Amino acid sequence: MAKKAEKSLLKFTLKKKEEKKSLNIKVSTSLDDRLKRARKAARDAGGSFNVSEHVEQYLNQLLDKVEGELEITQDIEEEKAQMDMLKND
Repeated sequence: MAKKAEKSLLKFTLKKKEEKKSLNIKVSTSLDDRLKRARKAARDAGGSFNVSEHVEQYLNQLLDKVEGELEITQDIEEEKAQMDMLKND
């Protein structure tokens, strides 16, 4: 069963790249070793294990929860547009 779940995490298709920002985080040596092993195994299987994609999904879920708790309701793009308008005035 675990192998079946692992296969669903592998990506075998190419996607168009979107603009991304780098996020540098510190992880334990053992976690880094496990991530390297998983990426290598995925490559050997002809796929890829995109850690960034999984981290981004997790962060989106976490931010949805935090924004709800902090009652942040305005879309970030709307907020940035408003800030730009205020700067230009």
